[in-house]
Amino acid sequence: MAGQDARQPKDGPSLAVIETDRHSSSVELPTDWNLRAEKTWVLGWFLAKNGAVYTDIRGWLGDEPYLGLFGMPRPEIETARRGHPGLPHAGFLFLLEPRPGAHEFRIEVLDPDGRWEEIFRTPVTVAPAAPGAPKPPPPRLERFWIPESLYKILKVSADPRRIPAQPAIDALALAASARPLDTLPNPPFFGALEEPDGVAHTQYNKMVLRGWLIHLEQPIKRIYATTHPLEENTIPYGQFRPDAIGFHPGHFTQGHCQFRGQVDIRADAHNPIGVKIFAELENGERHLAFARRFLQSTCAEKEEHYPAFSARLFWRTLTGLRAGWRDRGVVLPGAREFWLMAWRAFRGYQREAPGAGPLRRIEAARATLRQAPPPVPAGRRLGVLLVTHNFNFEGAPFFLLEYAGWLQRETGARLTVLSGQDGPLRGAFAELGARVQLVEEKEIFDAESAAEYRRALRKIQATLDWNEIDVVYANTAVCFWGVHLAQLAGRPSVLQIHESASIKRFFDHLLVWQIHLQVYDAFRTATRVVFLAEATHAYYADLGENGNFRIIPGWIDLAGIDRFQAENTRAALRARHGIRDDELVIANIGTVCERKGQHIFVRALEHFTGSFPEHGRRARFILVGGRPGAFQDKLVEQVERFGLTDRVTIVNETRQPYDYYALADLFVCTSFEESFPRVILEAMAFGRPIVSTDVHGIPEIVRHGQEAWLTKPGDPLAFSRMMKHCLDEEAAGRSLCAAAAARVRGQFAAGIVQPRHAAELFAAAAPRS
Repeated sequence: MAGQDARQPKDGPSLAVIETDRHSSSVELPTDWNLRAEKTWVLGWFLAKNGAVYTDIRGWLGDEPYLGLFGMPRPEIETARRGHPGLPHAGFLFLLEPRPGAHEFRIEVLDPDGRWEEIFRTPVTVAPAAPGAPKPPPPRLERFWIPESLYKILKVSADPRRIPAQPAIDALALAASARPLDTLPNPPFFGALEEPDGVAHTQYNKMVLRGWLIHLEQPIKRIYATTHPLEENTIPYGQFRPDAIGFHPGHFTQGHCQFRGQVDIRADAHNPIGVKIFAELENGERHLAFARRFLQSTCAEKEEHYPAFSARLFWRTLTGLRAGWRDRGVVLPGAREFWLMAWRAFRGYQREAPGAGPLRRIEAARATLRQAPPPVPAGRRLGVLLVTHNFNFEGAPFFLLEYAGWLQRETGARLTVLSGQDGPLRGAFAELGARVQLVEEKEIFDAESAAEYRRALRKIQATLDWNEIDVVYANTAVCFWGVHLAQLAGRPSVLQIHESASIKRFFDHLLVWQIHLQVYDAFRTATRVVFLAEATHAYYADLGENGNFRIIPGWIDLAGIDRFQAENTRAALRARHGIRDDELVIANIGTVCERKGQHIFVRALEHFTGSFPEHGRRARFILVGGRPGAFQDKLVEQVERFGLTDRVTIVNETRQPYDYYALADLFVCTSFEESFPRVILEAMAFGRPIVSTDVHGIPEIVRHGQEAWLTKPGDPLAFSRMMKHCLDEEAAGRSLCAAAAARVRGQFAAGIVQPRHAAELFAAAAPRS
């Protein structure tokens, strides 16, 4: 840590070590608990036993809570106690501001189950303050706590199965009253941390970190950050910041001192969360540059529904929070600012919460969700306009290609395909005899008013021959505009949804709020909206009051997979890809991106290879679906840092993914968000053991312990252990593969499911006069 006041002592006295069956710890400073009423450092170390991971620390001086810095490097302790330095780091520290009257100090750590466990307690005395000495200020509530806390409590109130609102209010009041140990750089460091600032909006276990930092005497070699004892992220450093030149003209960095990147963060981390940012100098020294506590607002929280709108519920929640903060001695913002932030929160709640009337209509409409349409009429040929967001090797375009092939083959449909982006599947659609057309979507997504949006649609409408089109089929929520395109031309529409994400979050950075309203309207007014899973429908259920929603599962082309397996032997495929017969191949198949969670997979591999040598020694890991870019670059960096370069292969997107199912010993899926992923269906059809995250539509395809082994997303240790469990079960003859194969053939075969989708399309397409 830079700065003399914050530096941990190198040769300070060491007090007795506290040993339990769960952990070891020691408090080294202060050595005398007769405290003065002035700032006092508390330093010590803590190490868990048996692989448990503790994630945070807090202290209590009397009834005042303090949040410390947990996981500070203490290489001498780490080496002495466990044989090597490194993660999780052992050190912790607090900065107390004692008040006369406090009689006890205790320390708690946050255990792996999210409970605070006491590890230290001692009596204290606090001498009266010297005459004229300033009193420590009471904790103050930052303005951003008001709307964020209201949103969190209101969403807890929507689900009676979750914790009651009052304990949640008490927890937020306590969190606001706890004094954090936030730090800024000490000379010769100078800089600023600009993100996160108060609230961090996180997605897929990542948040953005941004700021600038210089050292007056030495170049900074590396910046890394951590929010969890087992995770460190290198943050790109050295981008140009012209304003930094003004602060330190003539500095040798010449303004190239910005850091900006992503840091891993657990979705279930305890608010307020702490981030620590370290700088490594050219001479090898490491210093703490910044520490900051902030509230996490996760994408999962944004997806949670409000209860039916109630001004009374909002008022009770607001007054409960206000009373909780005051009871904890927290100073609130001024009245004008407080009520302004409360009003903004109220307006957001009012805008997003369903009314009681719509909720009743939605409940009545649920009876139509799985209603079977009449069968596809014989001899009727439809002109179908298919709208897709791209022609890439992705699940949704593949879904549309197979569906288009069935319509053309089984019903003789005349096909027109619109896409906002070219790609390798364009030729495959053309081979079906479809008229393929690229369109310019930019004006749609750049529109700032309903009038601009409609003008952009009319330009697209004018390019099409509507005499050849009976119905519009818009594939994915991104193609919502296909519904309004159909309406302009007087045609019915089907909107097919693959995204398990709310409209607000999904389109947050794609559309201005005025065009968000157009998305809502598309869901309400489409002739049909079809969801692949109940979990996906849940995100949009409050828009289904018109009875136009349906749930029909996805499918898999079993005949194609059977042909592939008949034509390709496992041994030949392994030889083709340079894989030995004795290697254990674990395949993660799916587009390489944050949503698919390959960063969690790579961290799981570090644990798997180190903790389970009976499997790890012969394991080979293949990620199929690579897409060059910043995220994949970070994956490669992770792989190199963990020493797995010769064990991990990234295969770019390919039209031959079947090779990798056939040669793999285990299929894994680490996604944070899925609707009805075809990769799970394909793994089932290939008879591969499956370990997957338990998200959205996945448990509607495979059930834990029956067809696959499921675990929560974002937890690399849990995923690593589940892979071992799956492999152990396979070795013991308790495989789930046969049950998975029977389920996919009995419920999700293309010949069973595709006619149901087609029947819904024909039902939506009223005959033209």
